Order: sequence, then structure tokens, then C-alpha cells
Amino acid sequence: MNSLYKVTATAIAADYPQQVVYDNLQKMLRAAPAAFDKTFERLAAGQPVVLVKGLGEAQAQDVVAKLVAIGLVCQAEPLGLSLVSKTYRCPACGVEQDHRSDGTPDVCSNCGIVVDSYTRPQPGKQRNELQEAMEQERRALATQAKVVDEKETREAERKRAAKLRKIARRKVEEELGLTWHSKLGGLLAPRVALPVVTLLLISGGSGWWLWEQQQQEAATAAATAAAAASTETAEQAAGAAPAGGMQLTIAPPPGLSVNIAANPTTGVSDPAIDNAVAAAEGSAPMTGTATPMTGSQAAAPFAVTLPPAATVRGSASTTDPAALAVSSDPRVLTSLAFYRFDTGDLSTTAKLLDRVTLRLNDKTAAPAAGGTDHLQRDAVQLRAALAAEFAQRNESDSAQTHWKRATRIADTLPAGAQQAIAFASLGRARQAHPTLAATKEYFQLAKVAADRSTAAPLAQVDVLSTVARELTLSGQAPAARDLFAKATAAITRIPERRTQIAAQALLAQRLAEAGDLTAATTVLAAAADPAPLAQRVTAVAALALERAKQGAVAQAQTEFNAAIAQAGALADPVERSETFIFIARHLAQAGNSAAAEQIIAALGQ
Repeated sequence: MNSLYKVTATAIAADYPQQVVYDNLQKMLRAAPAAFDKTFERLAAGQPVVLVKGLGEAQAQDVVAKLVAIGLVCQAEPLGLSLVSKTYRCPACGVEQDHRSDGTPDVCSNCGIVVDSYTRPQPGKQRNELQEAMEQERRALATQAKVVDEKETREAERKRAAKLRKIARRKVEEELGLTWHSKLGGLLAPRVALPVVTLLLISGGSGWWLWEQQQQEAATAAATAAAAASTETAEQAAGAAPAGGMQLTIAPPPGLSVNIAANPTTGVSDPAIDNAVAAAEGSAPMTGTATPMTGSQAAAPFAVTLPPAATVRGSASTTDPAALAVSSDPRVLTSLAFYRFDTGDLSTTAKLLDRVTLRLNDKTAAPAAGGTDHLQRDAVQLRAALAAEFAQRNESDSAQTHWKRATRIADTLPAGAQQAIAFASLGRARQAHPTLAATKEYFQLAKVAADRSTAAPLAQVDVLSTVARELTLSGQAPAARDLFAKATAAITRIPERRTQIAAQALLAQRLAEAGDLTAATTVLAAAADPAPLAQRVTAVAALALERAKQGAVAQAQTEFNAAIAQAGALADPVERSETFIFIARHLAQAGNSAAAEQIIAALGQ
């Protein structure tokens, strides 16, 4: 009886490009893209994979020759004699994987069940007790994590408020010239001291209480009088304040005009206040993600034409169920979290991220479009940015809380494009603030993961250009240029024109965000297309912001208006909302915070 053979691939040959091997092997196996991508990821990681079995010896050798020709290291071996561990398919989620070789029970690497203890429910019966217990544990752990996170957030906010009050009191006393000598001198004046001493002699112990009352009243009266004088002087220097509140006008950067009105009902913190607090604490001012404007033009309004609210929202009313569904979509909430972070509202940013986490853990909610990995990647970027900002403000407790959550999410992402981008975000945050603890070289991991990515062509352009942008902004230009070149080459391999245009626009956006205005303009010009496309709109907005930073205010204003008009033509409501929030972020960074807030208000947020 003739023996049957199987063919096992163990690696990709060193001299063969991964993309070429990927394309040829998929054609040969004729496999579905989803299943094939997992198989190829194992090959790229150096894990042995059985590609075919049940062949005769001659057939197996013929298959080996064909696989070697397309760039694989493989071998044919009789069934039952393979050095490769036997595999099994998880009874819960169906993922194929190797049995454990150390004698411990098999645990699924995808869903975490103990395979030997799992029993699939019979048709027509309720789910078994093990599954029920697992779901209850998932819910309990999610609730527990939420409570802990909220407690840590409240404690951090309480500490920050107490520190702010202490700093403000010290600053006011310095401005008013109040020292312990002046306070004591006021209390020892004859008209104050004599009545107090008399009361002390008459009342004994109760006189001490009256002394303290007199001390507090004297200090309050002095502070009130000095504050009134200071306010009157400020009003004389700045002109009469408008009725109903005070307006603070900040000198704009060259080419832009910014007016910030004191409005306690907005719920958005003012970056100028945060910078004052940081200066009082002896730390550097908050930088956020905006870059100071440069240029030689005179200050002038940076105006844009906003569409009607219904165009922005895609609905006549914020009470429309469809509009409410869009406003609570996790993609829209994540985009809004980026906007709130850019405006300096760190507390709201954290709360929005918590809402996204709860939405993703809600089993009854509709699954997020495009999966959850890209949302988790964005959560890593925002958590890392929050950690860096809190570290900048010397709020170590809040910084470490967000940093730990960011690193934990990044480690749980599946290896590939999204994890590469997450690692790059962690690398940039830690490069800016080395006080954030890390046990890994995040930039190195990001570059390796980006090079090994076997994602679809558009996703490949995304990961390569995004990691390149993070490297550029962290001062690693040579490595960034190499990844930008690979992203450009990946675009040429995209056969479908619409996808190619989207990839070109995405690359142009990343180049603009990295500060390369010339290259971004050239790439975006090649992505011309009359049909509305979200990637092109965001690229135009990113280009407009970079022009504003470099002083080309008139051209930036024109491009912002073009981006707003194109965003209104997008058909998908979630995509349209994401795009308008992206434009609002860049308008705020360019100096027109009023227009940005109008867009956010039109979205019903």
C-alpha cells in the first residue's frame, strides 16, 4: 500500500518579496481572503503550516517544486511522521491552531476557552452552563473595570482641582502683595487688636474663636478691596467690558485671528488656563497637537463658509432616530474624542473613550462597521496622548492610568497593521515624555510589523504612511522616508482606480501631517476624482492646516471651504459625521475655534 504525503511550508525564502509570494500563493491555493490572510501571517512569522495533504509521493514532490518556485521553504513528508505539532479546530470559534505540547490542557488563543471542558449545546437546547458562566464573567469584569476607571478619573480630577485652587490662591496673594507680615500687621492695628484683646480677657476660651473670626474678616476685606482695584485698573486699560460677562481677546499668530469668550456653560476647558497652571507649577506649557502659526501677513479673520446644520447632520432634527444612531456610533464618538483632545478638554476625551469601550462591549449593539481593531488602535493613540499631556502637567497618577490602559490595549491587538500603528503611537508619546514606563522598543516593533503587514493594499498604505508620520514627528526622518517610499510603491500595485485614488489621498494626508507640503500637494493632485471621497476630503483639510501653519492663509481658507463643501456631498451619514469632525479639528488648530464649534454643534454633539 502506497504511503500518503503532506506538504508543509515552514518560511518565506529570504530573497522573495512578501507581497509577491502572497499574490502567487493565493492564486495557487484559490483560498478565501479571510482564511488565507491568517495562514500567510503564520508563514510570515516563521510558523510551519500544512498547505496540502493526502497526496501520493510524486504529487507531493511536484507541489513542493511549485511552491519553492514562488518563494516558499517547504518539504513533503509522510502522514503521521511530521515534526509539526498536530492541529485542532476550536469547537467554540472554529479557529485552527496547534495542540499544546507541554501536557497542559488546550486553551484557544482566539476566544480563551478550555477546549477539553467545552461542550457545544445540542440543537434546540439552551446554551450550556459553561457558556453562561463565561458571559457573566465577561460582563462582571467589564463592569468592574469601568468602576475602577471612573474612580481613578474622579480621584485624579479631585487632586487636580485641589492643586489648581492652591496655586490660584498663592498667585492671587502674590498679585495683591499679601504676605504673613501684612496679614499680622492688619490684625495688630489698634482698632482691630484692642477689641479682640478685651473680648479675650472677658470671654476666656470663647475669645479665641472671636479672634479667628476677626482674622478671617480682615483678610477677606483686604483681598476684596485689592481685587476691586485690580479689576478697575484692568477695565481702564482694556476698555469697558460688555454687559453680562467678560471677553478675553488673545493676540493672534501672524495671519490668523482668535477670540476666546469666557463662557462657563460650554464645558470645554481653555488651553490658555492649562498653560497658566503649567507655568505656575514650573513645567512647560501644554502643546497638544496644534502647531504655532508662522508667516509675515497681518492679522486678519480666518473665515470659512459653513453649510446648514441639516447638511452637516444629514437630518432635519437631532431627535431623528437615524441622527441619534449616528451621533452615538463608536466611530463618531472616537472622532469627537480626538476633537476634544485637540481643544484641551482632557476630561471629556476620557469620558468619550469610556463610552466607546462600553459600546464595543455591548453584545446587544450592532457591530461596528469595519470591525473593532481600528477603533482599539485609535483608543491606544488617544490614551497615549492623554498620558503624555498629564505627564506634561506633572499629574503622574492620571498619566500612568492612561498609559497602562494604552499599552494593555496595544498588546491585545492582533499582530498586523493596527498593532503597528498602535505601537507607533506609543513610541511617539514615550519619545516626548520618557517618564512614561515602557519595557519595549515601540518604534522598532512598529517598523517590523509595518514591513510584515499582509493587509489589503489600501490598509498597507495606511499602516506604512501612518508609522512614517509618527517617525517624522519624532525626529526619525530617514526611517520615515523609507516607509513613505514603500507606501508609494504599494499604491502602484492597486489595480482598481477608485481604491488607488483613496490610497493616494490617504498618503497625501499623512505627508501633510508630517509637514511635507510639496510632496502632499503632488500626490493629492494625482488623486483627482469628481466623485465625493472621504479620504480626499480629509487630505484637503490636512493640507489646508499645513498651509496655515506656513503662512499661506488665503490658500488655506480656500481649501478649508472646498473640504467643507465636499464633506456635505458624502452619502454615508457616519462617514460624513467623521469627516466634518476631522475638518473641525483642523479648523480649531488653524485658529478658527468658533467655526469648529459651530460644526460640532450642527452635528448635535
